[in-house]
This record gives sequence, C-alpha cells and structure tokens, in this order.
Amino acid sequence: SSDLLLEHNIVLAKWLSIIVLLLVASGWRPRVTGILHWWIAFSYSSSAMVLDGGDQITATLTLLLIPICLMDGRKWHWSNEPHPIEQYTTRQKMAGIVALCSLLVIKLQVAFIYFHAGVGKFEVPEWANGTAVYYWLNNPIFGASEALSPILDAIVTNPIGVTAMTWGAMVFEVILFLGLTMNKKWRPTLLVLGIAFHFTIIIFHGLVSFFCAMTAALILFLGAHDTGYKLPVIKFNRLFSRQSHASDMPLEPQLVTASGIQNNAAA
Repeated sequence: SSDLLLEHNIVLAKWLSIIVLLLVASGWRPRVTGILHWWIAFSYSSSAMVLDGGDQITATLTLLLIPICLMDGRKWHWSNEPHPIEQYTTRQKMAGIVALCSLLVIKLQVAFIYFHAGVGKFEVPEWANGTAVYYWLNNPIFGASEALSPILDAIVTNPIGVTAMTWGAMVFEVILFLGLTMNKKWRPTLLVLGIAFHFTIIIFHGLVSFFCAMTAALILFLGAHDTGYKLPVIKFNRLFSRQSHASDMPLEPQLVTASGIQNNAAA
C-alpha cells in the first residue's frame, strides 16, 4: 500500500526522499541510513522517465555500500576513533574483513566502468576516428550551450582539436582505470584530475547529477580510506574564552569524536 501511495503522490515521494537523503548525509546511524540510501537510489533509477549513467551507477554503488554500512556500529559516521588492531575483538575483525571486501568490490566496479568507458569506445566508428566529440557537442539535447558554442566550434571543427579532445577523453578514462594498481602517492592527484574531468561535463553538457555520481565513485575508488575523513569544525567556545587572545586562537579544523560531541552537548 505504501508503494501505491508514493506512486500516485510524486510530491510526497520527493519530500520523503529529500528528508531521508538529508538524514543519510548527516551521518546518523550508518547501519540504517545506508539501506535507505540504496532504496531511494534504486527506486529513482527504476522509475524516473529521464536517466543518465550516473543514476545507474549510484544505485549500484549504494547497494555495494550496504555491507560496509551494516558492519559500522557507530552512531555517527563522521566520528573516527582508531584503536590498535590488538584491541579489536574477533567480531570487530570479522566486520572489518567484510567491509574491506565490499570496498574492494566497489573499487573493481568503478575501475571496470572506466575501463569499459575508455576501451569500449574503440568499437564506435566516431570515437575511433576521433570525431565523436564534435557530434556530442552539437547534439540538440546534450550539446554545449550557446555561450560556449563559438569557442568549442572553433576547436571541434579543427581536425587536430577534435581528435585531441576525443582521443584525450578515452586515454584519460583508461588512466583512471589504471588507478586501481597505481602507486598510492599518485592517487590523490588522479582523484583531483578525475573530478576536474567530470566537471567539464557540467560545463559542456550540463549533467550535474552525473558529475555528483562520478565524483562519489572516484572518492570510493581513489580516496584515502585508511586514514578516514574528518569533519572540519571550529570550536567557537574558544573564540569567546576570556583567557584567549587574538594571537593564540587556533581556528584549525578539529576532528569530531563521540566524546567531543558529548562535551559540547554538556556545555
């Protein structure tokens, strides 16, 4: 009955999705919100009238994230309190193994996406002969905006320019695939270049949702998961402390931990 209710009330479905996704982004209870995240992503990719590849990728990656979320017993996914592995219980070690295996599958999935995107284009004559970008930029639906058309037309009507853009895209997608076995020190640079690469798709084609999906995929693929991610927070109570002076007011981002949240709440 709930499916029928949402099917005939699109506005309610949208607001429910927005509320749930805000809850997901807040980081509360990953075990619960991870499943809800996949449910919304899958529902959208299954029912939306207009889709792009990013919607399908989002549905796939959120499904693969579920085992990681189920193994995460934290109340707040931004908290990061590492402990020596000697202090882990057997249950925690097993949960870590499951999470790492799921992350490996995600990395393989994203690597295959870029491998297929780069190598698979060789089967298309327009990509093989270096003219595909010309047709995409002049597509009536996904083509470049009128403001950029004069500049881009000057490039894509030049044989060298259009070939460089077409083959450059394929070569870079293969390089992103090689990030799977690349030295870790080069991955942050490749991550930034990959995000910039997909940002150009917003400029040329206006596909914002595709950019967001691929940016998330790149973070899962090339991100430094062994160090975790910190939520930058300024402790404003220090700004108003009577003992503090302008010269010794540290404004560096602080790591939010469970104990830190409790202290702030108590204050």
